[in-house]
Amino acid sequence: MTAKKLVGCLLLMELLAGLAGCEQDAVRRVRNGEACSAADSFRAEVTFCRRVSRRSGQRLGVGHEFRIAEKSYVRAFVDFAGVQPQRTHSVHLVWIRPDGQELFRKYAEISLAPLEKGYKARVCWLDAEDHVYRREEEQTAAGPIFSLDSSLDISADRSRDPGEYRLRIYWNRELLLEEPFTVLTAS
Repeated sequence: MTAKKLVGCLLLMELLAGLAGCEQDAVRRVRNGEACSAADSFRAEVTFCRRVSRRSGQRLGVGHEFRIAEKSYVRAFVDFAGVQPQRTHSVHLVWIRPDGQELFRKYAEISLAPLEKGYKARVCWLDAEDHVYRREEEQTAAGPIFSLDSSLDISADRSRDPGEYRLRIYWNRELLLEEPFTVLTAS
């Protein structure tokens, strides 16, 4: 390898490491709850709810406490904004039981592409264990944003333990957020 090629390779590696470092700094800011003033900065927010209105798409029964009942679910939405386009991002949504053990996980790979007006997110859901393709969805928006959702069945016949559960969100294999919610016994 010539000296020019070697220097070029080293500069490219340094540039890529710097870009990755910037993104991981954004992950640390989100994890630490640090607000960022820039409107286009990377951020994520979790919303728990009972269900979603079929008519309006509004999230109903938003909160952090959910009571066990017949046909009862905890729906989790993770809304991402300020996402870097033109690359593939990986997200793990991991549900944790009150005893700290993993209940199950969902895995998605997301790529965001600019359109003439706005952005298109391609969400490819894969099997969490062996990463085999399961399904794909597309979302379009005015900015570099997308939303992922998952649900936990807390119906009476599932015999879920009451207590504090958690949803962990991993962004590109690094813990981004951990959001608690409480499951209460049937009334």
